[in-house]
Amino acid sequence: MLLAAREAEKGTWIDRLVETCPRERYRSTDRAVTDRFRLAQLLAQQVVFELETTRLQYERLRLQQRFVSETDAGNDEELSDELAQSADCIEEKRAVFIRLYTAYYDYHEFSKTVLDVELESWLALHPQGSSVLETVSEIVTDRQELKQAEDWFESLYPDPRITLDESASGRCLVLTTPWEAATATIP
Repeated sequence: MLLAAREAEKGTWIDRLVETCPRERYRSTDRAVTDRFRLAQLLAQQVVFELETTRLQYERLRLQQRFVSETDAGNDEELSDELAQSADCIEEKRAVFIRLYTAYYDYHEFSKTVLDVELESWLALHPQGSSVLETVSEIVTDRQELKQAEDWFESLYPDPRITLDESASGRCLVLTTPWEAATATIP
C-alpha cells in the first residue's frame, strides 16, 4: 500500500499509512558484547599458541640437556663437544624459561586487569586452553627452575630495580594496547 500511495503521489496517504503502521520492538544480542567476546576468543587462541609453542621449545631443550648430560656423565675425557653443547643448551633453556615465565604472568595480569576474569576462565575459551595452562603453570612454578632463572636474569641485569617479576609485569602492554585499539572501534 505504501508503494501504491507513493506511485500515485498521494502524500497524505503516505503520512497516514506511516502514522498507523504497527510498531514492533525487536530484541537481539548487543553487537558490542559479541564483538568483544569474539576478540577475547581470538586473543585466547593467540595466547594458547604462544604458551604451548614456548613450552614445547622449553621441553625440547630440557630433554636435550638431560640427554647430553647423561651420555657425557660416563666420559672422563676433557670437556667434550657434547658438554659444550650442554652449556649452550642450559643458557638457551633458561632464556626460554624466562620467556615462558614472563608470558604466563603477563597474561595473568592482562586477564585480571583488562578482561576482569581469571586466566583459567579466559583460556577455557580455547579447546586446549586449560591443559596448556596447567602444564605451563607446573613449569613456571618449579622452584629449582625459577631460582636458576632468577640468578641468570640477575647476572644479565645487575640493576636490582630490574627483576624477573618486573619484566613479566611490563609485558602486559603488549596485549593491552591492541585490545584497547580494537575495542575502541566497537560501537
